[in-house]
Amino acid sequence: MTSVEGLLGIRERFIEAEEGTYGSAASLASAAVPGDDIIVTPGFTQGFQEIKNNGSDSRNIISRVAGPLSLPYTLAYYPSNWRRLKYIFDIDSEVSSAPTTHTLSVGNSIKSYTAEYALRHDTAPIIIKLTGNVVNKTTINFQKSNGEGNDGFVQVIQECFAQNYTTPSIEAGSFTVSGDPFQYRHFTWTLAGSTVVEVNNGAITFDQGMAIADSRYASSSLGRTIGSPIPQTFRITGRLNVNLLDTTFIDIWELATAVSSTNTLVFEQSGSNKITFTLTGMTINPVPLSETNIDGIDTADFIFEATGVVPVALDAIANW
Repeated sequence: MTSVEGLLGIRERFIEAEEGTYGSAASLASAAVPGDDIIVTPGFTQGFQEIKNNGSDSRNIISRVAGPLSLPYTLAYYPSNWRRLKYIFDIDSEVSSAPTTHTLSVGNSIKSYTAEYALRHDTAPIIIKLTGNVVNKTTINFQKSNGEGNDGFVQVIQECFAQNYTTPSIEAGSFTVSGDPFQYRHFTWTLAGSTVVEVNNGAITFDQGMAIADSRYASSSLGRTIGSPIPQTFRITGRLNVNLLDTTFIDIWELATAVSSTNTLVFEQSGSNKITFTLTGMTINPVPLSETNIDGIDTADFIFEATGVVPVALDAIANW
């Protein structure tokens, strides 16, 4: 007698490929894996509409019928490259000179992709193929690690949504990501032209400001699905937790203006695998002071907003 086979998270697979036209399925034959230890958190809903009375004498709901289809989900992973930034920014140039330099900028439209989310099983897998996927919000998180485990990896968390889905057979082939993920120790913060060493943890977020409702139309051509998403106000926010050793951070806050000189966040494994975010218009609020730590070092959350960012990545991928 054999044991029961379960659907195991460790066997799941998420692959994706850029679409040429929004919502038109791209071939997944050469699809990419976003990163290691992918966690998908679906929030799919059928949007049921209630019928409360059809003439009968009853306090019960009569029925529910399918309404607006919504396909939001969160994708979390440990990145070993920054290829998925192409779904957030425009690619201004890709210069192949081993390594390739990818220069990005904030554009007025964004790319979409087709994805397959596979919960693998020998006899009863769950396969969801999503088309018209876009990334609405991306947060890059990191924290220092002091021992074994996986808390030292940089984690990317992306809030996404799709236009439609099918449940086909699994895409044939083997798909893997290569290279070790980035870790906290690959991070460098330059603030007002000076390197800050005493960083405990942090995050930077890029938000497209999209809402599913803004692309929902009363149109029979779309049926239950949405139309093309509309990027709105692009916001750049972040938080860096530091040990307080002097007056540097409070001095910058007291200036009550954008931080001058060079302000960058860099994740660098090597000279041929790195990403630099150069920030402009960086302002700090609230005051970078935290609750008194009566038994230890006082820390502070350095919370910022920026009006501009230029990402530049170097890696071994010729074209994202």
